[in-house]
Amino acid sequence: MIPAHDALYVVSDLHLGDEPERSIFQDTDRLAATIRALAAVRPHERVALVLAGDVVDFLAEAPQKRFDPEGAAKKLDTIARNYAPVFEALRVFTATPQRTLVVLNGNHDVELALPPVTARLLAHIAGDEVASRGRVHLALNGEGYRASVGGRSVVVVHGNEVDAWNVINHEAVRRAGAAMQRGTTVPVWEANPGSALVVDVMNDVKRRYPFVDMLKPEDHSLLAVLVALDRGVLKRLSKLPDVAERFPSALLRRWGWLDGEEHPEGDGGHAAVPLRTKEEREQQEDALLREALALTKADVKPHEVLDTSGTLGFGSTVAHALFSGEPDVDKLREAMRDWIRATSSSFDVSKEDDTARDLAKAVGDVDVLIAGHTHIRRARVRSGERDDARWYFNSGTWITLFTLVDDHFKSREAFEPVWNALRNGQTPRALLAAKAPIVKCMATVVGVLRQGPQVTASLYEPDPQGALNAIGSMATFALGEGGAR
Repeated sequence: MIPAHDALYVVSDLHLGDEPERSIFQDTDRLAATIRALAAVRPHERVALVLAGDVVDFLAEAPQKRFDPEGAAKKLDTIARNYAPVFEALRVFTATPQRTLVVLNGNHDVELALPPVTARLLAHIAGDEVASRGRVHLALNGEGYRASVGGRSVVVVHGNEVDAWNVINHEAVRRAGAAMQRGTTVPVWEANPGSALVVDVMNDVKRRYPFVDMLKPEDHSLLAVLVALDRGVLKRLSKLPDVAERFPSALLRRWGWLDGEEHPEGDGGHAAVPLRTKEEREQQEDALLREALALTKADVKPHEVLDTSGTLGFGSTVAHALFSGEPDVDKLREAMRDWIRATSSSFDVSKEDDTARDLAKAVGDVDVLIAGHTHIRRARVRSGERDDARWYFNSGTWITLFTLVDDHFKSREAFEPVWNALRNGQTPRALLAAKAPIVKCMATVVGVLRQGPQVTASLYEPDPQGALNAIGSMATFALGEGGAR
């Protein structure tokens, strides 16, 4: 039977984890107040709160591993202690009659599905009370959560299932959990490219430049930012084939490291590069990039690959250009501009994005589809018109976000104040405390509510006391007939 609620609220991408000073989550008091407010609202009605994935961040919690079946329960204990007000509020919520707490996992908290970690999660959010535990619904195997509000169908997913960088092999998680239960060896975990990038590359860079942890989601445009900060990143990328293959050769060409032009014989010692079509040029650039990656992976220095004329081969030139050194501020400016455009180029909540399109293809006739993962809040019509419309919402994130715009990147002079703020190793907490205009917390709640003869769905932003203020577009439906459709 599909569970029915009078009100359903969704938050996602809290990313509770890391040391509180350095954590990208800095909204403990507001989140705790919001959860307590939702525990008290509509006291005689059925209210659900869905935590839609990446609730905690095991990839950020020391010791940082791609997958940590042995250490995840202890990490969860540490997170619950560091963010105690949030977990105390969750226990208040589960102790309240007519409440349902739903927990999904995402790509940063995969281990929540492991039996020992699940047991610790229940202890932290519901204590030992049987009634409280009965109000918890766990959906930790990628299935999402389906419910009815006023007879209208609602499906909540994390959203990483349509992100090639961050798809989770839930069957591998199940096998790991089974091995833990049986006391046998946990199978070797093959991390997705996103997790590998975070643990093997980003975590090292963010120790010197904490701001990179606010560059989410981790997609191909982020790689250029990391290389501009630390060109030694390429060597670490070369050991992650699934990540390295996604590095955009077009970016290297734009930076002058792959120019795709024909070089006359003897011009700087380079052999001619006879590229005639765009497809042939891109194929050759990819081959050159693979050569550069192979050189760095083998720890070969540029001077060790001189050709017979005493000069570097073209692929070796790429490797030389990308070896470690001081941050290249001009390249960083370009890369951050591209990342901003690729991931959050607009705060227009009605804008369509790839996740919305791909998830629309993956679900059927559902009135309201809600996802997270992208960290960009959305409210838009998915299909249909007016009363027959199907809606898509994204619950955004509660982490510290950049509020950079194109004007910050139009020149070296415009970018200099941004770079000065970021290069000093300031943590998200320090940037927020200094009221730096380049960062902001934009906490978001999606609410699907039965209100009289209608069902409404909208984005909300809570105030410091947890009161919800509607933002963006609001979907309105007549009550459904005969339960969820």
